[in-house]
Amino acid sequence: MVSLLAASSYLNNKNSGLDVYDMVSKTMQSQNTLAPKLNAALSSDRTKLSGLGQLQSQLASFQGIVKSLSGNGLATSAVSSAPGVLTATGTASSVSGSYALQVNELAQSQVLTAKPQASQDAVIGSGTASTVKIDLGTTKDGAFTPSTHTHTTTKTITIDGSNNNLQGIAAAINAANIGVTASVTLTAAGFVLSVTSPTGGDSSMRISVAGDPILQGLIGYNPSGTKNLTQTSEAKDAALTVNGVAKSSASNTVTGAVPGTTLNLTGKGASNLTIAQSPSQIADNINGFISAYNTLNSKLGELQKGALQGDQTAAHIQSQLARVLGSTTTGSNGAYLNLSKLGISAQKNGNLVVDADTLKKSIASDPSGTAALFTGGGKGLADKINSQIDGLLGNSGSIKKQTDDLNKDVAALNVKRSNLEKSLTAQAQALAKKYSQQGQAGGVGQAVGGGTLFDFLS
Repeated sequence: MVSLLAASSYLNNKNSGLDVYDMVSKTMQSQNTLAPKLNAALSSDRTKLSGLGQLQSQLASFQGIVKSLSGNGLATSAVSSAPGVLTATGTASSVSGSYALQVNELAQSQVLTAKPQASQDAVIGSGTASTVKIDLGTTKDGAFTPSTHTHTTTKTITIDGSNNNLQGIAAAINAANIGVTASVTLTAAGFVLSVTSPTGGDSSMRISVAGDPILQGLIGYNPSGTKNLTQTSEAKDAALTVNGVAKSSASNTVTGAVPGTTLNLTGKGASNLTIAQSPSQIADNINGFISAYNTLNSKLGELQKGALQGDQTAAHIQSQLARVLGSTTTGSNGAYLNLSKLGISAQKNGNLVVDADTLKKSIASDPSGTAALFTGGGKGLADKINSQIDGLLGNSGSIKKQTDDLNKDVAALNVKRSNLEKSLTAQAQALAKKYSQQGQAGGVGQAVGGGTLFDFLS
């Protein structure tokens, strides 16, 4: 943790004939007990933060599957005749029927590229602290109009002597988490910085730099004025028709064009979309739910043995989900219905397995009751799990609170670590000087012979 470079630089000017660096190192290691403790605490916190991040991601992924089963979604299939043009997912409010769709334009991002540079690490400009401002809006006939949408307000990024190279600029843009991304690629002409906006026609960029004029000359871009970047892709909305009615979307994930159904646009062309409710779809969606649950359960077990070992969060979530999955509802025929009646049981490790024949028979005898077990008017398994995950991932949820607490602890430990490093470096310098002087006077034995670190410094 502690660098002895400062101490060794002092020794470079001495000719004591002694291995003073080794003597200082051994003394510091024997006296320093706080540094290993701080490092261990930091490592533990960072491991837990990584585990919580993985847990959040897995819960969000599972929740996406769960949400698709809400309401009538469990029994609804949405089939596209041309998956190369679009795919679709039904939801609670999907309406059975056939829809003729024509995708005329896919939504796309604006991409701006800078002039090639010889190196991705070479310093650009003087390092003067500069503010890079990125506005998003629409560009028409060379005129730029800032967007009024909340997700496209002006964003600012600071570039200074610590990050004034291509990689540093790209990293600063990406770290700002503003929807605009950047990357550096090697081309035949050299290293090129590319800046990419979100998709949609109101996501054209205007980039200005206040500070270093050289930085402005590299990445400044004004649609109505000087353009130091080159546009290689134009920001566009997706354009499509549904039964002849024109629709548009800033994203290729389109909601609202077909009631209750999410369209995922993948290419230009025509597709017939058929939305229907069927027993086979109920079985497919239940199997999809089981597969997603098993993926989550396996991850929870993995985290308990690894990044979240000793932490009760993952185990608590497993316990909560197990209680929900044990819920019982009343089928349309008046009989009690639960997962075991559908041929679904839990293994020793908590994963779910299904007897396909039993599930098929249960759905055939009571399809609406089977669907209601998962999505029973807001009280089914999927509805309960969705609500449960909302509570975990929300701003007041336990995972968010735990993550915030760990981040505060990491910040505090880093301050302590920095202060300790300064103190120990100063001590190492003093010891190096002391040992070197004593070595020249023939008194090294006395210096090493006894006392504490602070005795040597006194």
